Amino acid sequence: MGRKRRINTLSEHNIAARGKGGFTLAELCIVLAIVAIVSAMIVSFSASMKEFSTSNKEEYDFLEDCAVVKEELYKWIAERDNPSADFSDITGDQGFTVSNGTIDLGGKQIDNLHTISKIKFVIQDNLIKCEITRVGSDSADKSFVFALRCAN
Repeated sequence: MGRKRRINTLSEHNIAARGKGGFTLAELCIVLAIVAIVSAMIVSFSASMKEFSTSNKEEYDFLEDCAVVKEELYKWIAERDNPSADFSDITGDQGFTVSNGTIDLGGKQIDNLHTISKIKFVIQDNLIKCEITRVGSDSADKSFVFALRCAN
């Protein structure tokens, strides 16, 4: 009964079992699998964000062109706006077709409208309604509509 038991500490046991204290092959494989999964998620996310930013740029360019048309129409109406003004030269069923990014608005040219295919004006009760159609689309959901008040 005089025998003493030696108690191994936890650190002595792990070092002895693992050798020099490195990682096992299974642990390294698990870490590599996790890194591969995370990198695949990052690549797919960046691809979807690129597509999203491209569609947003097209939308922004269209709205920017619409703002240019609206500003030029404001100026054009201000120059001609009086009770006897005639806006018949901008109205009609056909509307204006934008060619090579340029439109002639009653003698005034507006350039660099590359996202707009057609502009149609309708005059009703002292309002000029303007409907702008996007390039490559004839549907209403791809249009921009605004109205301006005039003296006519």
